[in-house]
Amino acid sequence: MDPVDPHTEPRPEAPVREATVQAPVRADDASCSAPRPAVALDLREQPSPCQWVVDVARAEHLARASVNSPSLEAARRILCLLPSEVPARGQAHSASHSWTCGMWTWGARAGVRGFTKRFPAVTRFFCALLRQHFPGHAFTNAAVFTNLRAEPHVDSCNVPGFPNLLLPISLFRDGDVWQESPVGRVPLAGHDALGIRLRVSLGPQTLDASRLHATLPWKGVRCLLVGYCLQGWERLSEKERQELLSLGFLNPAVAIDKVKSVGCAAPPWVLDVSTPDGLAQLLQLVQNPRVLGLFAAPACGTCSLARGIPCWDSQGNPVPVPRPLRSDRHPDGMPDLPPGDARRVRLANESYLALRQAVRLGVQRGILIAVENPRSSLFWKTSFWRDVAPAFRYVDHQACAYGGDRPKFTRIAYTHPSFESLCKLCPGCPAHASWGVDPAAPNGFATSRETAYPRPLAHAIAQCFASALPTVEPPGLQLPALRSLAGLQPKASKVPALVPEYKTTCVVRGPAASLVPPCQPMQRLEQAWPVPADCQCSLKVIPPYAQLLRLSPVKMGKQDEETRRHVELAWGIPWSPSEFIQCACKAVHPVAQEAQLPSELLQAVEVNCNATTASALEGKRTAWFEKWFKRCLELRTDECKLKDGMHPDVRGILEPKNLLVWREILDDLNYPDKTVIEEVISGTVLTGEVPSTGLFNPVFKPAAMSEDLLRDTADEGRSTNEPLLGRTHDLKAAYRQLAVSQSSAWCSYVCIWDHERAAPVCFRLKALPFGACRSVYSFLRVVHSIWFIGTVGLSLPWVCYFDDFITICSGSLAHSTDATIKRLFKLLGWTLSSDGKKDLPFRRSFEALGIVVDLEESANKVVKFANTPSRVSELCGSIGDILDAGSLKQPLALRLRGRMQFADSQLFGRSARMCLRQVTKHAYSDVSDTLCEDCVFALDRFRKMLLEHKPRVLNGSLREKFVIFTDACFDPEASDWACGIGGLLFSDRGKLLGAFSEQLERWQIEALTEGFRKTVIFEAELLAVIVSQLVWGHVIRHAPVLWFVDNNASRDIAISGCTRSDNAQALLNVLLESEEQFDVKAWYARVPSPSNPADHPSRTKLESYVHGNTLVGAVDVRQTLKAVFENFLRKKVKR
Repeated sequence: MDPVDPHTEPRPEAPVREATVQAPVRADDASCSAPRPAVALDLREQPSPCQWVVDVARAEHLARASVNSPSLEAARRILCLLPSEVPARGQAHSASHSWTCGMWTWGARAGVRGFTKRFPAVTRFFCALLRQHFPGHAFTNAAVFTNLRAEPHVDSCNVPGFPNLLLPISLFRDGDVWQESPVGRVPLAGHDALGIRLRVSLGPQTLDASRLHATLPWKGVRCLLVGYCLQGWERLSEKERQELLSLGFLNPAVAIDKVKSVGCAAPPWVLDVSTPDGLAQLLQLVQNPRVLGLFAAPACGTCSLARGIPCWDSQGNPVPVPRPLRSDRHPDGMPDLPPGDARRVRLANESYLALRQAVRLGVQRGILIAVENPRSSLFWKTSFWRDVAPAFRYVDHQACAYGGDRPKFTRIAYTHPSFESLCKLCPGCPAHASWGVDPAAPNGFATSRETAYPRPLAHAIAQCFASALPTVEPPGLQLPALRSLAGLQPKASKVPALVPEYKTTCVVRGPAASLVPPCQPMQRLEQAWPVPADCQCSLKVIPPYAQLLRLSPVKMGKQDEETRRHVELAWGIPWSPSEFIQCACKAVHPVAQEAQLPSELLQAVEVNCNATTASALEGKRTAWFEKWFKRCLELRTDECKLKDGMHPDVRGILEPKNLLVWREILDDLNYPDKTVIEEVISGTVLTGEVPSTGLFNPVFKPAAMSEDLLRDTADEGRSTNEPLLGRTHDLKAAYRQLAVSQSSAWCSYVCIWDHERAAPVCFRLKALPFGACRSVYSFLRVVHSIWFIGTVGLSLPWVCYFDDFITICSGSLAHSTDATIKRLFKLLGWTLSSDGKKDLPFRRSFEALGIVVDLEESANKVVKFANTPSRVSELCGSIGDILDAGSLKQPLALRLRGRMQFADSQLFGRSARMCLRQVTKHAYSDVSDTLCEDCVFALDRFRKMLLEHKPRVLNGSLREKFVIFTDACFDPEASDWACGIGGLLFSDRGKLLGAFSEQLERWQIEALTEGFRKTVIFEAELLAVIVSQLVWGHVIRHAPVLWFVDNNASRDIAISGCTRSDNAQALLNVLLESEEQFDVKAWYARVPSPSNPADHPSRTKLESYVHGNTLVGAVDVRQTLKAVFENFLRKKVKR
């Protein structure tokens, strides 16, 4: 199922699905469902038993501990502890699971889902995880769907205009979501529509659920966390809305009011637009590119024609009525009003004035605008409205046509035809509520009961906005996935597990008297356990090694106290070793995942790789330049006029730029950022809100204060087997080629102390100040347009990083490419560095961004990255001086750490990170500036690694993946096998390639225990990994390898590369050395102990091992073990 259904409920809470055969349930609460055994997948890394308590509170406990730093690993851990419900849409089966929190709707009713109340901490955790990956997006529901597939459909009950948020929390292949799109090219079987594929397996995506969409087939366990906006928020009570908001749900509306109104569907942002700061914030809000529509209902109390109309009570006695405050002759206010009434009119007029300015700004921006007031209101005649009225059309409706009690006429002024659908008159109601005096009304008159919109009207208005809003494009890969593509395994397991912890989970439910747990929570069964006859479960026998995940009480809804006491046991059913091997071999090594590059760059790379001859591309580029240089000459007069109208400071900086031809080129290429040239022309504004251009992920966040108040208080292609060449084109004084806007002149001053004058001296910046927030944003925005022109218009295979444009091309195209780039910058009026060191020709080895890019082996799809000789020399010299001095002050230590960190990025392997940790430890030490022995050793080691100059290598033709299982056992009481290690090597097709099985000698065990440790299982597990690398290094060299271990601590330190234990750190250093020795792309993952095929060879001496139809002899690893311990002991001495 695709995780995109609206979960509109056929009842207040969908029944809990805990069997493949449904049973009747109560409609009021999921917790009261009839007993049905559950089958669901567990997708977590198993925590230690001490982290849990009995019953469902275990999930709550873990959620509370993880909510401040939510991670995918925590999500997987929590998920297996949750019950499953019958999904509202999708093909469920025994391996599927569905859990939803948030709100429900059924007809005109709405409420808070039962799971939300039962699992408040879990709800808060999933909301935090969604906000972390989708900042600024609204959602009223969060759901976790596992192995659910939906046929093509649309989610008609979601709030229009708000996308579904899709976050993968397991690792699977394929499983894209097909979405209908007017620009799509992907067909869907059985449908004529074309669409696009949302690659949810690669990272977070957003989905337009109002379009036809469907789930495509997948491999593995497909688990997604989904956020979506369900219609009906306004039907919730104030208490329910506040409950959901406090848990982290985000309502899809921003309401503004002067006071915090009670009973609003969306808690308002309190803003007094009658104050200068309030008005400035309102206008800034309307200017925000993330704001797409404005709906206003200005106060109409002073504009009511009902004022002065005589009224009588039920007895026929006249009732005092408020006097008119406006008239047709005086729509802005009657003259000679009493002070109190005059103040009311003045405040109303101030809000009308603010609305007029906001409307003018909104009309200029072209956003959707609608303004509402009673049809007879004198507001429509005020001078404030008459100034903006020509931009609007009008539609009237009666409240009773939308379910109101009275035939009140309301007028809506609008700027988009979608609002014409609101025109509805009384359908012929047999009766209406009366007007006039109503003692129960808020102000004593019936009109005050008509201030709130009937719900159907609110829905209709929202639909008008939604039908006119643009669709939302899905975002790209997020940081954890991108780091995984680079082979950097996150320390905290922020990416999905390669293989789920359990094959399935199942639930046993029955009377508490007979359902006695055979073991404690989080313990495993030593033997099979038959399910009691009066209990319900999908399995008749719980198999050995199943783990008891939770024990929960269940209310069965019966009257008899004794018979209604039932309990639920949730069991994690482990994979068999052969099943786990099969899954592990199918898993994709993260470095082999498909990377996402900009489509423009992919097309340019393809053109360069597939061009039949170099002259074909050269001819295209020549024709392009002929066209635009000619156009540049035609625009020369207009260019001069444009610059004549600039401020002298701006003109002085932009004089070399050909701005008009730059703008026309961008328009011709359909560049999405339409206003980038306007920012260049006007100069960069240094303060205020950063505009949203579509180049970066936008976030809507209203400013805490206005700018004026701030001022006042501020006192990825295919190879042609031809060697590649590359070079960098650097912009000369890049920031100085763009001007500061004159509107920011007031904040462009810097003040420094002049020692000669013994006085402060002030300077005003005319060009962009380097490093300022808005300067950086503006510069990146501008240079991206240049990159786009080169990539799309000239098929340049280049990237830009700030002011460096890095290009790699074939040797046959090098001359053409170099000339093309230089002509492009000349055409646009940008100056390139002509310094000899920065203006070098295309070469097989070139410098970029302080590193050396080596393309000598590019024909073999190998690229090497290394630090520049100057950086190595300078950093080695600094380290040498520090070692000679024997001390290092904290500020210098932090600066040194930054320089070492950059250099470490281009060093092969992970050993250098150990040195960084020592420098960090020294920097934050309060003891002394004197270098300790460990820090001296680390600095000297880092210097040697720099001098060795071993580069970081990227290989585009990675070998096949290998899978290795290792394990260890430790039993100090055993006389013949006190401590053993075992390992198995498999190909990516699941063929057994190697095995080892060996016990440690007594002296080796003593070296690990150091004479006082009671157990060394942690060190032995790590030792097994090291031995497997050294024994099979010649096989796995240069290949991606998945290591599966069943000890979490060993896995974690293998990932992080550090530990607090000196003993383990010495072993870890041996591991890092072996990684570097064989250039292994290692990825460390967990296998549960009952599923680990290496368990048997670690516990007994095996001469051979059989898997399927393959038998291999066990490798003798005694000499390898001896060598590892010798290396280990040497490192301990050095430490």
